[in-house]
Amino acid sequence: MPAGIWKGQFNWSDTADAGWLLPVANETEAFFGVLFDYGISTSTPAGPVSDPWPNAWLPAAVKAGWKGINVAAYETDFFHNLEVGVPEYRQVYGAGFKLVEGIHKAAKQRNMTVQLCAGTCAMALILHMYPR
Repeated sequence: MPAGIWKGQFNWSDTADAGWLLPVANETEAFFGVLFDYGISTSTPAGPVSDPWPNAWLPAAVKAGWKGINVAAYETDFFHNLEVGVPEYRQVYGAGFKLVEGIHKAAKQRNMTVQLCAGTCAMALILHMYPR
């Protein structure tokens, strides 16, 4: 299975034939944590006073909260492909929740925002379980 730089670190879902990989549901927090850390480590470092969005208007509180963070957000396009493409996320009770919960926890630990683009109605209902 082509697991690339994470070979041997995770148990992968059966999506390799589709050309992409996701871990099994109970390993999503660890996987997305490693993925986010990899992105942070390969991005341009930010200093403690770096402007997270130079030349962009944002409320002062938002800029202050993210000052010095070089990766502030993660977006996955076509999220429905991820949830529909992994049978476990649709067929095992609670697995879809573990996917979203793992992404949420990994991002929260790194003070990141996540946008899940093009989710399904089922995933929207799962997301409503989170406190605002």
